[in-house]
Amino acid sequence: MNERQIWAARLRAERQARLWSLKDMAVRLNAAADEPTRERLPHAESLRRMIRSWEAGEHRPSELYAELYRRAFGTVTETAFDAAARGGDDADGIGGFVVADSVLTLDDEERLVRAARAPRRLDSAVIDSLAVVLAEQRRTEDRIGSVPLIAPVRAQLAVAEKLVSDARGPLRGRMLDLGGQWAQFAGWLHASAGRWAEADRHYDRALQWGSEVGNADLIATALNMKGHLAWLSRTAGPLISLSQAAQRDRAVSHGVRALAVQQEARGLALAGEADSTDRKFDEAAALTSRAAEHPEDEPPWIYFFGLGYLTLQRGLAYRYLGRYGEAIELLHRGLQALDPQARRAEWAGAYILQMAIAHAALGDIEQACSAAGQVADIADQTESTRLRAQLLDLHRRLLRVQPRHSAVAVLGERLR
Repeated sequence: MNERQIWAARLRAERQARLWSLKDMAVRLNAAADEPTRERLPHAESLRRMIRSWEAGEHRPSELYAELYRRAFGTVTETAFDAAARGGDDADGIGGFVVADSVLTLDDEERLVRAARAPRRLDSAVIDSLAVVLAEQRRTEDRIGSVPLIAPVRAQLAVAEKLVSDARGPLRGRMLDLGGQWAQFAGWLHASAGRWAEADRHYDRALQWGSEVGNADLIATALNMKGHLAWLSRTAGPLISLSQAAQRDRAVSHGVRALAVQQEARGLALAGEADSTDRKFDEAAALTSRAAEHPEDEPPWIYFFGLGYLTLQRGLAYRYLGRYGEAIELLHRGLQALDPQARRAEWAGAYILQMAIAHAALGDIEQACSAAGQVADIADQTESTRLRAQLLDLHRRLLRVQPRHSAVAVLGERLR
């Protein structure tokens, strides 16, 4: 996703966060104009097509329409329009169904807006459309990072909460399941952005809704993601025990169990237990292969998982065990197994950073700085404050050991 597409997606999110349809947006832009300007505006259907084109990233609004957006969004200082243009995370309202233009039809979008405004309109078609939105949000996060999606997903989760609250009969189970997935995704976004307390709260909600509907995969995933928070703080005890808890129910899919097993393996690596780490990774590899044989049995939120991802995790564990050469080889192999777009994702940047740290530990400063430069590009593209903070920490460590190295100086300039 290029810069214009990212900007267009955020502009669309601003509209949808207010539960405005394309027709509503056209009416509000028209109403925001003074009388002489209004006489020069195209008729409503043409204006709606223009809005659709802007939100698809085909064109950017002129300054005239930018000003009308500012007035329509009702801000005085920094505007919602400008926040969309710079990638801000301050959308308001309770909608925010930002998806690629080709994913939902206009009828789908209008149905979602109506359901968000009046939750009693919930039906199977609305739930199907919501599932499409969530799937696209997951892949959008792969392209643009976590922070830009926090506001839209927060808004979407608020709608999901209303729909869960009002759902009855057979629809309630489906909505609980989808709402739990949304809460889990919101937790992931907050965790990636360093907002751990918020992430934990969302994982608790996912655990609650997953338990209510009896979704073993969702329950295990919520437990595993709470373990991931322990990984982020490098606390091996809860990391290992929560990962083990996620494996306990035999109804959990092979893929979800594999994710929990490999996370337990990383916890064992933190604890310095090398033999147990290898044993658990071998178990995770066997489970991953079994999951690949029947992908239809796996939940939609582990679309990213496979042997390539598992290779990355083993490389990460080996880095913590001090097996730097093996770590570099595994991390490189795992990254090469990803498609080119995935290698530019925020989460992939974290593994390239680990490769840079391993190179630095071996005294290969040139390779460490080269890898760090790749991470800096990803951090800029995805606006990842977490990656940038980690890069700055790495640069400080490189300065302590090689203060005069030219590659360290170049990296420092890159990070200014």
